[in-house]
Amino acid sequence: MSRARFARTLGLLALVAVLAACGGSADASGEPEATSAADAPSALEQPESSETTPVAPAAEEQREPTEAESADQPSTPTDGQTLQDLLDAEPGDDVSIVWGTGDLEPGELRLSFLIVDDQGELTQAPNAELVVGKIELEGESEVDATLIPAVPAATSSARLESVDAVPHEHEGDPLASHDHIDATDLYVAHVELSEPGLYWAVATPREEGLEASGIQAFGTFEVREEAIAPTVGDRAFASDTPTLDDAPAAELTTLDPPAEELLRHSIADSLADGAPFVVTFATPAFCQTRVCGPVVETVDGIRADYEANGIRFIQVEIYNDNDPNAGVNEWVQEWGLPSEPWTFIVDADGVIQERFEGAMSPSELADAIERTLL
Repeated sequence: MSRARFARTLGLLALVAVLAACGGSADASGEPEATSAADAPSALEQPESSETTPVAPAAEEQREPTEAESADQPSTPTDGQTLQDLLDAEPGDDVSIVWGTGDLEPGELRLSFLIVDDQGELTQAPNAELVVGKIELEGESEVDATLIPAVPAATSSARLESVDAVPHEHEGDPLASHDHIDATDLYVAHVELSEPGLYWAVATPREEGLEASGIQAFGTFEVREEAIAPTVGDRAFASDTPTLDDAPAAELTTLDPPAEELLRHSIADSLADGAPFVVTFATPAFCQTRVCGPVVETVDGIRADYEANGIRFIQVEIYNDNDPNAGVNEWVQEWGLPSEPWTFIVDADGVIQERFEGAMSPSELADAIERTLL
């Protein structure tokens, strides 16, 4: 990636903390489009963020390293390196990260993302090196992207997690059967960041044996002082969500066929009964994001493994009357969810023990249940 293109890319990506959901490939001008997990055209409120504009890039272009030179260079930052140097250290295409998470606060963060090449194909390498650093603006609105130090705040290995998609038909349009996610896998990394602010991230996929996959992905994300959605340690809201006692399953869920066992208990009743539960706020038929995944199917798929332990599993739809044009329902508003889907694990005392923004794998959810509730 040239200095000029990289400078413009940072300016685009820094416009928002969560990148736009249904993109990832380059636009007609050759620039990668910013992409997000929470770009649904619904009433879910999105956080505002201010624009960061890059100054004009340096006129002189650096010589691109040869493939042999690049292969010998380390992929992690060293003293004096800039972000440009870090990207140049690996041969191959430079593309944008497509984030699956965006509501972040200081602490241990779960970052999920896709890597899409310039032809729109998803990268499927089993692991990706992730290097994260903070962008220090120092009160200025302009950033010379080519001079940003590649000083890591955290490094991690992202693992490709399986989130198998399930085709379905939209009501009234039997020909519109499709997967809401065109990826069956999602990269997931865990990093510890102690300060709020704007961060850069470089992800380098690795094939088996740590062989480079010929692509790197760059993105930015924001860590807020406080997350928007409820987080670990918060008490769950006693939402009187609808159950099969209130209406037939087909009116309570857009999943076809309905997972009726997810509709037997309300959040309020579970809290009153002192029952631990897993609740997912998701709309299978109207999921708007590229990385939403089959969350309801995932939750229902592991339900049988844990309900004998007294753990309840609940699905809550997103929209009034299951109609995206009618706005988000009262329960989504009560929980203050800025996007969808969201999944929370709540203990017998009504305290949130884990949360998942966007898609998660069955193994991630099972591990979290066993770690927090058993």
